[in-house]
Amino acid sequence: MERKNFLVLVKMTGKNRPAANALRDRLVQLDVTCRFAWFDHQGLGALLSVAVPAADIRDALLPASCAEEDALGDLLILEVGPDWWAREESVADAWLGSHRRNSSAADPKG
Repeated sequence: MERKNFLVLVKMTGKNRPAANALRDRLVQLDVTCRFAWFDHQGLGALLSVAVPAADIRDALLPASCAEEDALGDLLILEVGPDWWAREESVADAWLGSHRRNSSAADPKG
């Protein structure tokens, strides 16, 4: 399976640094090159490139009977396609630009 780019957004139910740390560590285990747009005790936003579907990312983040699931307010795992826009020189711009599947493709930002 080819690698796909994903945006992972996590919102915690409250201030819970240990649970957020555990989720962050699991994302890094999935993709050591993942980039965090933000990370704090209330949630995180990460960009990763993996060769598994979104459901498998969810299963890796929240294995059966993990303590962090109770602290999770919401979770969104979204595949990032070839058409995107990000503020120039932002974490997202750098990450998306470095993870293009086809380096000869036209710049999606025009």
